[in-house]
Amino acid sequence: GVGGLQFPVAESGSQSQWISENPGADAATVDAVFSARTVRPHALVTNCVYSRQLLAQSRADLENYAINDMGRAIATEIDRVSITGSGVAGQPAGLLLNPSIPVVALGTSGANPTADNLAAMEEALGAANFTGTGWLTTPAMRQRLRKTPDLDSIYASRPLWKDRNGGELLGITALTTTN
Repeated sequence: GVGGLQFPVAESGSQSQWISENPGADAATVDAVFSARTVRPHALVTNCVYSRQLLAQSRADLENYAINDMGRAIATEIDRVSITGSGVAGQPAGLLLNPSIPVVALGTSGANPTADNLAAMEEALGAANFTGTGWLTTPAMRQRLRKTPDLDSIYASRPLWKDRNGGELLGITALTTTN
C-alpha cells in the first residue's frame, strides 16, 4: 500500500511566566515539544454496471444519472465512516473511535435532551480545547429536540432545536445524518 504522510503536531508550546523588574537572571526558557502524526490514504471504490440494451434504449441522460448515483453512494459512505468507521480492513476510523473527543455520560441508556445536557457537552469540548465545533445528531433526535422546550429561555415555548441556517442548538450549527 501507499505510505502515510507525516506532519508535526504541537504537544506543548510557549509558556508565560512573571518575573520581577530586575530578577538578576534571565527567565527560564521552555522548549516547544512536537510530535508527528501520520495520515494514511484510504481507497474507496464505487462501480455500477449497465447493460448494452439499457444504454441503447435509454432516452434519458444515463451518463448524468450514473455520475449522480455514484456521487451519492460515495458521499453516503464517506459520511458513514467519518462518524462510525471501524479503522480496520482499509476503512478509516470514525469520530466515535477518537479517544481525544470527550464523552459526557447521560445515564446508562442515554437521557432526555435538555439545555443543561447540551451545555455540559459544549463545556466538555471547550475544556478539551476543541474549537469550531458543531452538533451532529440523528433525524429522530432532531425531532425530539424540536419538541423539547428551552426552559432557560424567557420564551419557554421555543424548542431547543431552532430551524435557522439548517439547524441550530445553543446558537451553534446543528446537522443531522442517518449514519
